[in-house]
Amino acid sequence: MNQFLKLKKLKTLFIDDDVVIREIMQTLFTKKGCLIKAFETAEEGLQALERERFDIIISDFQLPGINGVEFFKRVMVSHPDTIKILISGYGNECTLSEAFEIGVHAFIKKPFSLTAFIEKLLPHVEKRHDRKSQNNERASSEAEPKNQNQAQAAGNNINGSRISKAMLAINLLSCCPSNSKKKTATSVNGYSPTQATA
Repeated sequence: MNQFLKLKKLKTLFIDDDVVIREIMQTLFTKKGCLIKAFETAEEGLQALERERFDIIISDFQLPGINGVEFFKRVMVSHPDTIKILISGYGNECTLSEAFEIGVHAFIKKPFSLTAFIEKLLPHVEKRHDRKSQNNERASSEAEPKNQNQAQAAGNNINGSRISKAMLAINLLSCCPSNSKKKTATSVNGYSPTQATA
């Protein structure tokens, strides 16, 4: 399935208390060369998020302990740019409304086919990719004028130091009377007019 190519460089965290679903997802993602880590509980998922960053987080709603919506509430602040997908066989309007309000990107109803799952996930992956590309372009375009300004400032400093040295030389020469200029010049060369006439 070519769609998996877009997931290859992304890390996925998958949380579901159903061991069969966890194993199926792990097998499918691994066979397609995609990185995935699967856990049984939201608490294990939170621990994993403390250790490393994930690009995609998929969580079941019905979990032992913290449910999927509560889990995503905790994740929102620490992982605002991560794609968040809620899955459940019991999704009601109230649950869905709360999930979307806190920032969950999509809901996938169980049981789902792999095709349906990928179709729901990919648009969010593409949006995230576009957003990152725009941010990178903006950062590079902002850096360009900065670098040009730095180069110009450096050039101005060099020119400024040349001008300063030239002005210093002119000031020094203008401070010396014309006779003292000659004496200074001849003494430097080791020659004195009085020695020559003696």
